[in-house]
Amino acid sequence: TTTTTTQEIPLVNMTEKPKRPMTAYNFFFQAQRQMLLQHLPGRAGGRKPRNSHGKLGFAEMARFISAQWKQTTMEQRAPLQQLAAQDKQRYQREMAHWKQQQREREQEREREQKQTQNHQSHSTCQNNVMDTHFPVSMPTAMTCTNTTPLENAATLLLQQRIDSSAMSSQAMLATFASSSWGGQQV
Repeated sequence: TTTTTTQEIPLVNMTEKPKRPMTAYNFFFQAQRQMLLQHLPGRAGGRKPRNSHGKLGFAEMARFISAQWKQTTMEQRAPLQQLAAQDKQRYQREMAHWKQQQREREQEREREQKQTQNHQSHSTCQNNVMDTHFPVSMPTAMTCTNTTPLENAATLLLQQRIDSSAMSSQAMLATFASSSWGGQQV
């Protein structure tokens, strides 16, 4: 049996889910496959065979290696089981790190969505055409949702001052008095 050590991979930003851990049989299969491929003859002239291992098909190789695995003793399997345990620990460590990153990404997405929703709710303004007081050709009043009545009044008064050349002061007062916040002191 050959012993292969698993490399310690530093935990970095992992975008892909970690690879599942290999079992003792997987390590055995990997080592036996490499040994078989080294001992198989290549093609004449030094060319690589079409399939990298010559005439041996995967199914046949798998049957041969599994028969060898069944013949191994517990003492021969012990180093491979130790490698499998180490790889399982690696997987658990990487999975914990990956899950933490996923939680952080989800929290960041939620924060961004809340910020976007808050920004949209503060900037969503509706045009209210005051048909009762002004002809349709007159400028419309802008009132923003999620603002206080005082802010709405200030916005409306500012807009009316800008448009005062087109409106009379009586029309402005009538608009202010008929609004939902009319009568409150500004």
